[in-house]
Amino acid sequence: MPQERLNLNLMSLMDMNRAFKKFGPAFGIALAAIILVGTFAGFGANILGGDPAGPAGTSPSATDTVATVGEAKVTRALLQNNLDRALQQQAMLGGAPPQPKPEEMDRYLVGMLDQVKQQQALAVSARAAGVTVSDSDIAAEREKVWQQERVGFAGSLGLPAAATDQEIDRAISSQDPGRNLAAIKEGIPSDALRIKLYQEGYQKKLRDQVQVDPALLKRTYNEVQVRHILINFGEKALPEAQAKAKAAKILAEIKSNPAKMAQLAKENSDDPGSKTKGGFYDWAPAAQYVPAFTEAALKAGVGKVYPDLVRVVQSNYSGFHIVKLEGERTPKSTVAPAKGAAAAPDGAAPTVGLPADFAKNQQKYVDEYRDKIASAQLQAAVAAALPSVKVEITDSALRAAQLQTEAQRGPDKKATDAKLTLALAELGKVAKDSPSANNVALQKAAILQQLGRDKEAITAYTEALKYRNLPEIHISLAQLYLKQKDTANAKEQLAEAQKLPIGDIQTQAGLSSLLTQAGDKDGAKKAMDKAMEMLKRQQMAQQSAMPAPPPPPAGEKPTSGG
Repeated sequence: MPQERLNLNLMSLMDMNRAFKKFGPAFGIALAAIILVGTFAGFGANILGGDPAGPAGTSPSATDTVATVGEAKVTRALLQNNLDRALQQQAMLGGAPPQPKPEEMDRYLVGMLDQVKQQQALAVSARAAGVTVSDSDIAAEREKVWQQERVGFAGSLGLPAAATDQEIDRAISSQDPGRNLAAIKEGIPSDALRIKLYQEGYQKKLRDQVQVDPALLKRTYNEVQVRHILINFGEKALPEAQAKAKAAKILAEIKSNPAKMAQLAKENSDDPGSKTKGGFYDWAPAAQYVPAFTEAALKAGVGKVYPDLVRVVQSNYSGFHIVKLEGERTPKSTVAPAKGAAAAPDGAAPTVGLPADFAKNQQKYVDEYRDKIASAQLQAAVAAALPSVKVEITDSALRAAQLQTEAQRGPDKKATDAKLTLALAELGKVAKDSPSANNVALQKAAILQQLGRDKEAITAYTEALKYRNLPEIHISLAQLYLKQKDTANAKEQLAEAQKLPIGDIQTQAGLSSLLTQAGDKDGAKKAMDKAMEMLKRQQMAQQSAMPAPPPPPAGEKPTSGG
């Protein structure tokens, strides 16, 4: 395989945010991720070991405030714990979570501030809706969580599942004098419990207000063809009032001449997935769209445009939809899976279309749909409240990380460079005893290289080698030396890089490219051979991880390949 087919991008070798850009959106964006999924699992597992993040911890990183988000004082330990849980959740869900490198950690922790911000936005919107949470509510919830976790915790102490609280208390004290069950329970954070109760209370309040038409609900199991026009509002889009006015004008034009909708979508829609197709989406389950959009389409009727704008607010976008139902059909229900095929998680046969037991268990499906609508409304309320939650980062290292993240968003090189320059200034303020201190030189070097300040970048990379001897640092130095026509120093750095283990294909291919530029053809070939071997192993690992194809249905024989 030619070297260029590896999609080599040397400038990304020292990108401090390469993993965060790929995986970061999974953390703190979806409401399900912010509302404490897994927050309490194993909450006491580290208490006995003196975890500095626990209630008795004395580590400065556990107690010092690094940011204020709304009303919440946020410590570095809280952000680290939230990140650890997010990575654990991704692993449990079958993903391959990234393992942040030390120089990337602050970027990940800044991403966790978004999670805290959404939690605070939830609290703001819940209170505005009249939901209250008292100290006694928190105490009761703490006891409830303890009862859910006590069996597993007892097992970690070597006690039977039926152990009493008194027995658990004695076991804690015997293993770690000075600790007791009361301290363990207090390790369940009040702030987390409060957010959990706000979510549950607000969800219930919204759910109680939802009215569901069973006839319309049945149609949500149908497949639909839709055409729509989206006019966004909010950040990097029109103000809401202007977006509404624009959408209303387009809707009026469509009402007077429905045949113009496709052309108006091509000219105006902010949905990149359908804009070039005149706003058209082909057959898909009606329920795959957000409830408000689905209901508007179904209420419109085939061939008709819904008479009103559909306002949708979510964390990733907000906008007004103009919706037309182009087609609707009833799919066939799927029968029980073939022998040997995987069953649905709950043991029931998967279905496409209306469930076979809909008539018998109609109320169950109505209740589930009410929950779905309430969840969508809750997400919209949180998204609407986000701008009111102010974030103030007081830690210099995290401020620098935030500025680097903002720099990636542009909108142009001048703005990017300005942000990166501010990030450099913040890195200069990082205290020597800070958890981020050992990575400051490496972060400065990467920024200086991006700014084109090559001589300063070389000095910073050389300083970074005192803390961590990484092949990426030697490769970046070689790249800078080659840029300055200093082949001798470049070869020296490449030789050092070759002595170190290289863990990813792109870095290995980058080494090969630089060796070619330095005139070492034999070394370049060996480096590329290693890159290709790494690629081959990766492909084999991916193939071995793929599930085996299901067996043929009973009565059928596999077809011959010959």
